[in-house]
Amino acid sequence: MSAFSLYIPSVYANISESMIKKTFHRMKIGRVNRAILVPQSSSKHNKVYVYFEELYTTDAARNMVDEIQNEKTARLYYGRIPHVFWVLLENRRVLQANERE
Repeated sequence: MSAFSLYIPSVYANISESMIKKTFHRMKIGRVNRAILVPQSSSKHNKVYVYFEELYTTDAARNMVDEIQNEKTARLYYGRIPHVFWVLLENRRVLQANERE
């Protein structure tokens, strides 16, 4: 699969870029190049722009892309309890040259 990016409108402020990268790998979605966290007016949440280096060729990755492209939204259930998830949307923000690793 080719490179892909997405937008997460809200994650808890204690979630780091490293944690986001590990979560998408653990969930068999893909390898994240950058996850740019942007603080919101509430100090409890950040919004996140996720830029993948590669998407894995797994059912989980294909299903996520299909949901975002067809339904305009998807959910990634990353915890052990069913109400813990991130809302995933299409990302329209271009990664700037100075933001690349």
